[in-house]
Amino acid sequence: MRQCSLRLMSLQSLNSEIIQFSAIYNETVVGEPILLVTAPGTDPSVEIREFASEKLGKDQYVEIAMGEGQESKTLAALAEAGEQGHWLVLKNLHLVTAWLPILCQNMKRMQLHKSFRLWLITEPHPGFSSVLARSSLKIAYEVPQGIKNNILRTYSSWGTSYIEKLNPTGSRLFFILACIHALLQERRTYIPQGWSKSYEFNDTDFSTAIRLTVELMQTPNIQIQWNYLTGVCCDSVYGGRIENIQDLGILDSYLSQYFVDEALTHRWRPLGMSNSLPSYSNFQDYINSINQLSDRDLPSYFGLPENIQQAWEKTTSMDIISYLRNLNLEKHASAALLGDDLHKKLLPFMMLWKKLNQSQDFIRIPTPTPIIQKSLMENFISEEYCYAVTVVKKIHKTFSILNKLSKGAVPIEPKYLEVANDLLLYRTPKIWKKLWNGPDDPTKYLKTVMYKTGKIAMWNESRMEAVYERPVNLSSFFHPATFLSVFKQDFARRKNTAMDDLRLKSSWRHTPGDGVITITNLLIEGALFEGSNITDCHANSDSINVAPDCHLSWVNENKGENDKAIKLPLYETNTREDILAYLNVENNFRENNKWIQAGVAFYVTC
Repeated sequence: MRQCSLRLMSLQSLNSEIIQFSAIYNETVVGEPILLVTAPGTDPSVEIREFASEKLGKDQYVEIAMGEGQESKTLAALAEAGEQGHWLVLKNLHLVTAWLPILCQNMKRMQLHKSFRLWLITEPHPGFSSVLARSSLKIAYEVPQGIKNNILRTYSSWGTSYIEKLNPTGSRLFFILACIHALLQERRTYIPQGWSKSYEFNDTDFSTAIRLTVELMQTPNIQIQWNYLTGVCCDSVYGGRIENIQDLGILDSYLSQYFVDEALTHRWRPLGMSNSLPSYSNFQDYINSINQLSDRDLPSYFGLPENIQQAWEKTTSMDIISYLRNLNLEKHASAALLGDDLHKKLLPFMMLWKKLNQSQDFIRIPTPTPIIQKSLMENFISEEYCYAVTVVKKIHKTFSILNKLSKGAVPIEPKYLEVANDLLLYRTPKIWKKLWNGPDDPTKYLKTVMYKTGKIAMWNESRMEAVYERPVNLSSFFHPATFLSVFKQDFARRKNTAMDDLRLKSSWRHTPGDGVITITNLLIEGALFEGSNITDCHANSDSINVAPDCHLSWVNENKGENDKAIKLPLYETNTREDILAYLNVENNFRENNKWIQAGVAFYVTC
């Protein structure tokens, strides 16, 4: 696809050019604001600030991050800058779109100095003032994608003069920080395996890291305080944006990989570079070294598995299909709600529900109530069964009302009209999501509900010992986290041990014994199983694979950990939102960072 696009458009590269603010300035006039439309997480103010310092001086540059309560301060700064010929930069205008007409009115009334320039920075917003947009010089501020372009852009922003005034150690530290910054930003391409969410790492973070380490950059001593640098990046700068403990582990793994003494030697060749980095602070030599990198990011740059591109393509294609489908559905949803074809539009969902219930009696039996049993595990199964039947009955009631509503047999209720609208847009209704937060696809949601209910009914009819005698599929339960919690409580009660003294023990070899539960049909992403160990994925490996049976039990907290084991998270779904537990895999612990960077994780279900 890439080569086809280049050939059809007669281009050498699909990468956007690095924006030069000196060239933008040459196109500006006094009374015309410069409007930069950015993607979330990008901040061109750092480059504008550097350019303004060279062009005017730092004392003639004012920067304001817009937000509630900043309006009066901004208008005063605008009046002063317009009169004295300063540059004014207003960031985050998408947060104050209602105030923008006032800004336009004040601009019209002002007498402006010939050196005055107004720079406006905003993310796309449907409520942005069209008047202000028409009267501005508009620029789409696109950050070039990829590790190579990211590092080149950093060097271009800071310029030759800054790099070449550093000593050799300082210039090497600058390169190291630029690499880490690029890795953290570009890894966002591979959510949720790369990061659990899109963190807004931006150029201000990099500038802050440089300012906090400037003293280290100026010292000629080759002994660098790596612990201090780690603290700056992990605690003060990048780590402050991260909300997930697994993501913090990824950041820490990169810092421990790059913040090493070897990085200051001629032997260090990061990102698979073929030649050594410059020994002196020569700007062009560093640019030549960076140009060794591939234009297309390799998985090895990030420590991600070779099949990550396949996972990315699958996620992206699903997003595109969903977007295109919604475009088509939104056209007809409103008309269907008002017309006579509502029943026809809802019929596929009703027929699916009828088919799923053909061999089941859940909609006909009385709503069960939990029965107090002898053991905690039996109580859990009883409560889970009652919950499952209740969910089925409430969904059935919804369809019964929708059937009558679509035929005009009952008055229209807004609540059920909203359900109908959600189904017409092919998304799971909110009232169902409140019952159980399952798949967004309504057909998949209904199938999953009936699958779980059928499996739980079978467990409800079994003896309690069956949980310990035959494999358990956690995807059978609506609340797998509760199952694991009850498993721990039941074990503690059996062994007369405090729960706080227990930790989960996992084994991938069959270990018969009292209190061992076998978990089957777990899924793994980011690695393959080879016996009881994990190994690297191949480029053509499936993105998600079935793991062997895992045998769980509980042991006393004081017992020593297996020093060869690494801990990998078990999530309920591949969205990686809720961690159920950590499972041990008997690989060398020294490889821990490798598997953290690969984003290896277990799932109960996709």
